[in-house]
Amino acid sequence: MQPFQSSNPVDPNPQFPLRKRVTDLTERFQLRFAQQAAVLLDGFAGICVQQSASGLVLMAVAERDLDAAITMIQIAFPALRCGPVEVLLLDDGTMEPYVRVRVTTPEEHYRDVVGQLRDRHASIESADNMDRRSKTVTAIAPLSQLLGLDAVLASATKNRATADYAFVDYRPMSREPGPPRNPAAKA
Repeated sequence: MQPFQSSNPVDPNPQFPLRKRVTDLTERFQLRFAQQAAVLLDGFAGICVQQSASGLVLMAVAERDLDAAITMIQIAFPALRCGPVEVLLLDDGTMEPYVRVRVTTPEEHYRDVVGQLRDRHASIESADNMDRRSKTVTAIAPLSQLLGLDAVLASATKNRATADYAFVDYRPMSREPGPPRNPAAKA
């Protein structure tokens, strides 16, 4: 089997399938802004940074990593403008990224977490007891279905659940419709 190739030359690493473009409204030359902002993110875990003449392109696996990077840049560049979160699709949009999500939650919120994952077309791999009061659920799902999951989990579990994401691979796109989008979720 041949490795999948990105149809978009902006994406040097398809293992960071979320993308967000960032510019500084006060800067006439966006490349200068991109160079300065990239220095701020040097060594920032979970983020891949690409500088361009049209600004900075941030890539990640988890939405919260993009949000944290943007917050860091906004401190130095208050006139920051961000584009929407984009999910990188391969092969003319027929292949989509899948990620493994591992959610640790108090036992009383376990059913809510599993329900959220199933609503988002996740395939549950395992459910383990961490101790008497918490459980860990591991699942694989299309990344596009997991956008906004952190905010929903925070609300449903009163900020007591944690989620970790890891890129798995690209798979053919599902023909099933997605779950209704949460209007409070950022996208």
